[in-house]
Amino acid sequence: MPRLLLTFAREGLRTTGTLTQLFAPLTPNAAALACRFARLGRALRALFKATLRGAVLTCLALTTAMLWVLYYMPLEKRVGIDGPSVLVEAANGQPLGRVGPLSDAVKRRDFPDTLVKAVLSIEDRRFFSHWGIDPWGIARATQANWAAGGIAEGGSTITQQLAKMQDRR
Repeated sequence: MPRLLLTFAREGLRTTGTLTQLFAPLTPNAAALACRFARLGRALRALFKATLRGAVLTCLALTTAMLWVLYYMPLEKRVGIDGPSVLVEAANGQPLGRVGPLSDAVKRRDFPDTLVKAVLSIEDRRFFSHWGIDPWGIARATQANWAAGGIAEGGSTITQQLAKMQDRR
């Protein structure tokens, strides 16, 4: 369109009358097209509002369900010796501690930092950067499992594994 106006201006034609004649047949079509775009815009706004309302209602329903479940969870520890127990040993075979129902109380400070860093590097590299659930780890594991056609790796964090161990007791 700018090239057309430039051509009219170079040749000294009166652009007002010529452009009016040129675009006169298009004016009704442009008005109908503008009306369609206005209806489409209203429909998109209505769809966006409905989607937003649905998302808010879903979040409220999930929050209510989580609070309901947490309200009925027992706060006391279950005591028993039927759960799993893990013995952590040093490279020379000396036991460092036992974790599980048969263990004595082992505190974090009793384990060397090298052991803690080694376990974190293998089990959950982003342990300090998530809140118990690692979406990137789950996505990575899902993609690897999909590519392998079966379960090739897991995406659970140390926190999730601990929760699963506590649930089995």
